[in-house]
Amino acid sequence: MTSGLKWMSSDSKEKARQKAKGMVRNYGWPQKLFGDFKSSEEIDEYHKARRQQEMPLILKCFPPEHYRRIMLKSLSLPRRRGAAFDITVCAGSNFLLSPALVSAWYQPERNSITFPYASFNPPYYSYEYPQAYNYGGQGGTAGHELVHGFDDQGK
Repeated sequence: MTSGLKWMSSDSKEKARQKAKGMVRNYGWPQKLFGDFKSSEEIDEYHKARRQQEMPLILKCFPPEHYRRIMLKSLSLPRRRGAAFDITVCAGSNFLLSPALVSAWYQPERNSITFPYASFNPPYYSYEYPQAYNYGGQGGTAGHELVHGFDDQGK
């Protein structure tokens, strides 16, 4: 796709190809955290240990006004829903937010694109819909998020 662009140098084209090729793709939910949903014991144990171990380190990484600090601080509350997402520091396949969230996003610091499970349910996607509808809707969203990797904020 970049080979026909006259305004990009050969070096820039190669860097863009490598960045796109190296992009981490997160779809659905983090398997290591949620598994097959047959039991909540694994996720409860995971967050019990991680909350105490990583919370002080993570909170130091963000300025006080940063919205993530507020979100992460809620992990210390004794409620399972507040801790229902993976907070692994610097993990390449980290979803950061709940798979129940209907959204998609690009994370520049991880060069990753994420599509939570909720995005693959009606009215956004369904096996019963014509495939053109599914590909068009999800493809447009994927293209939008992918381009963030090359805008002035995604670097």
